[in-house]
Amino acid sequence: MPDRRIRSITKTVTWRTVAFIITGIVSYVFTGNFFVSAAIAGVDSVAKLFSYYFHERVWEHVSFGKKKIKASDFEDLNEAQKEKLFKRLKELGYVE
Repeated sequence: MPDRRIRSITKTVTWRTVAFIITGIVSYVFTGNFFVSAAIAGVDSVAKLFSYYFHERVWEHVSFGKKKIKASDFEDLNEAQKEKLFKRLKELGYVE
């Protein structure tokens, strides 16, 4: 199932929050100045926020590392197994 844009946006924001804190701490260690380190972390986060989002969206279209499932893979399943599989796929968000 492809990631929806809202998932990519949420992942982007949460990761950048963590990275902002790390960059701020490292910048403060090197500069000793809170305002300079906050500025460095802010500029870094904005630039990387957009680049990460587009990176995520591009990778959504890359088939490398994704396993393709064929309809014939399910031919040997009985009806109960198919129903159980369908229910689980629905729970995981792969089927609406």
